[in-house]
Amino acid sequence: MAVKPSHVAGVPRLSELRLRAVVSVGPAGTVDRGARVMRAHGWPSVVVGEPGELISVVTERDLTAALADGLDTGTPVREVAAPNPLSLPIVATVLDAATVMLGAGVRHVVVTLDRQAVGVVSMRDVLAALVRQVNPEGVLTLVEQVVVDVPEHWSG
Repeated sequence: MAVKPSHVAGVPRLSELRLRAVVSVGPAGTVDRGARVMRAHGWPSVVVGEPGELISVVTERDLTAALADGLDTGTPVREVAAPNPLSLPIVATVLDAATVMLGAGVRHVVVTLDRQAVGVVSMRDVLAALVRQVNPEGVLTLVEQVVVDVPEHWSG
């Protein structure tokens, strides 16, 4: 699911962040393979598809839930991956990313350029970028721009 970017003066764009590389598992990869790739790269999610494509995303939460429900580790990872993952174009701001993540109750968003996955941004990355912008005027601007859903979608 792509989101249209906005612009708020002084708020960095995703292109200004050091994005995490896209880590992927082929569509035929197994749940076990997805977990091993996440662990090897120290990243809690992988794109399921060919490098650069944005087909679906599987997170450690998805894998944990699937395994807790008794899913075999040899199951294709695409069966537990979320199709149409949240994505933002690289020209979006960190405020866009924060708003999208808070609204959807997720901790990561895929960053795209011309519909190709070029990186992943986490809530931690976004928060760090926003904190660096803290000054009285900046805080007021940010507070006026953020609309947050009720925390029933949040997870710890």
